[in-house]
Amino acid sequence: MDSTPLRAYLRDAARRFDSTLSDTAQREINAELYASLWDNNDEYLHSYFPSFAAARQNGITDLTSTGDDEYSPSARGQACGHTFKMGEGVFRCRTCALDETCVLCLRCFHGTNHEGHDTSFSVNAGGGGCCDCGDPEAWKVDLDCIYHSANNVSPDEADRQSLDFPPEVASAVRKTIATVLDFIIDTMTTSPENMAATRVSKEQIQRDAVDAGNIAGETTDLENMKFVCILWNDEDHSFTDVIERVTNYTSALAPQARKIAETVDTQGRAIVEQSTDISRLIEVASALAEISLVVSIRSARETFKEQLCDLCITFLKSLAYIKGGTVSQKQSQTIREIICEELSSEWRRKPSRPRKMNHEDTVVEMQDDFIDIVGVTPEDEHRIATMLASGSSHDSNGDMDLSGGRPDPDSIADSIGVAPSSHASFAQDNDYMSVQQSLDEEMTMHDPSSSTSSLAVDHHSSDPFSKSARAGPPHRKLRIDWLLLLDLKFWKLPRANLREIYIGTLVLSPKYKKFMAVR
Repeated sequence: MDSTPLRAYLRDAARRFDSTLSDTAQREINAELYASLWDNNDEYLHSYFPSFAAARQNGITDLTSTGDDEYSPSARGQACGHTFKMGEGVFRCRTCALDETCVLCLRCFHGTNHEGHDTSFSVNAGGGGCCDCGDPEAWKVDLDCIYHSANNVSPDEADRQSLDFPPEVASAVRKTIATVLDFIIDTMTTSPENMAATRVSKEQIQRDAVDAGNIAGETTDLENMKFVCILWNDEDHSFTDVIERVTNYTSALAPQARKIAETVDTQGRAIVEQSTDISRLIEVASALAEISLVVSIRSARETFKEQLCDLCITFLKSLAYIKGGTVSQKQSQTIREIICEELSSEWRRKPSRPRKMNHEDTVVEMQDDFIDIVGVTPEDEHRIATMLASGSSHDSNGDMDLSGGRPDPDSIADSIGVAPSSHASFAQDNDYMSVQQSLDEEMTMHDPSSSTSSLAVDHHSSDPFSKSARAGPPHRKLRIDWLLLLDLKFWKLPRANLREIYIGTLVLSPKYKKFMAVR
């Protein structure tokens, strides 16, 4: 049985909408995602999400940021977190900043006093980053920004902004966020890494559909199943190349081909043709690949689920940046804290329905990939945690090393059979160790029941953060780890939105930024 109605809804959405994400389908799915936040309870909606109640009456089904919410009155007392776009101005003040990485956006720079200071300006080349205004760890002095300083909050406004969610609403928000994150990971772990449609056969494409269906507990009718040819973004082809090729070799007319090219450019990929005839789609893919365009073929059902992941990521992004009077400041902080906690909690695939597996479950393959990348097994994790907690290590003969001090990372790697140069040897980076040690010490200071060892792990704590961030190097299979591992399976837009989610939650949180840094 599904733990939440939302999980069942997302699982069955492909069948409900015939694997086609139309505008109507997007509006209905968005409405379902947001309604889950208040547990479909109208009393909760009007009491704690009044702005959305008003918006819904006007036909608006999402809370996507307008772009100005980070400068609204409700943003006072919070970090700005404005994410820089390509070509946007980035301002620095060496007089106020702790180092060169501390920057301001245009509004925050002009909203603070830097008269007579050593300032500079540059244009963002597209590498990302965010405004550090409101982050006390980034500046030598209080900037007193007119948009983000807590000094500019009136007493009446402070009372309004201190309203928090009751436990039952906070629980509904947590279940919603956890369900959405799990759906994204569940779906993307079944996505193939090989996008070259011209190098796969019809049988491989069908097998991928059957395997993905088995993992989700769904039956797959190959005779009537729809498949799609997907065109992916690259930096080598012009709009004219794409439009001409799509028009000549697919059923799309010129206006539709132009729309496909624009979608590929802005979002990262687009469906160029849909059919039950896989051989036809392979012909289309081969024609597009003749000029080195990147194409893939997959079932429409699995492609719909991937598109739904994109929608879910946009939903999470709107929660990460939810401001502007939509909810109170305290409520927005609670939502971001919940996102941080759920990202730093472990992911386990939840079985959908009893099913008979004909092929090896993809999640097993993903776990093997994870072990290959981080270089350790769950058994190794326990051994490393024990070594770190005890401050000792064993030599290659199993003898205890009593030389004192922290265990040498290379000796730990040797003891579990991992080359010191592998990804598993995060500990060989002194920067990592100093960050992790300071994080552990910080958590220990706030945990009176913790061991005297700064690296002791509290396995009995109910705090997801204590089970993850304090557990040592980033080889525990948390949701954030899976999302980072799966990053290359996403396309342009969701990948960018995920980065903004990380910035708006983990990176801007004093509690979690060090946890994210070791990732």
